Amino acid sequence: MNIETRVAGAFNPSPGPANSARAAGRSGVRRPGDADTAGASVVIGLTAIFVVALFGLVTDFIPSLLVLSLVSLFVGISSGLISFTLMKN
Repeated sequence: MNIETRVAGAFNPSPGPANSARAAGRSGVRRPGDADTAGASVVIGLTAIFVVALFGLVTDFIPSLLVLSLVSLFVGISSGLISFTLMKN
């Protein structure tokens, strides 16, 4: 058997026992799941933390570094939770 025939047989879309078992377990359309929503919410929260921390450092709006980190963490966590809640629907 030639190598081309074996490779072509591996990608054969004909319904065989292995292909029909895989096709029966999934649909063709992928819907966003909880992992996608949670991942996007984490990215939004981390971006909010970065923006608030950078704004606080540049403008010296909050003089204490501890208070600045707590404020940026609060804003990041709250924006991540809000974005997760809004994307859940």
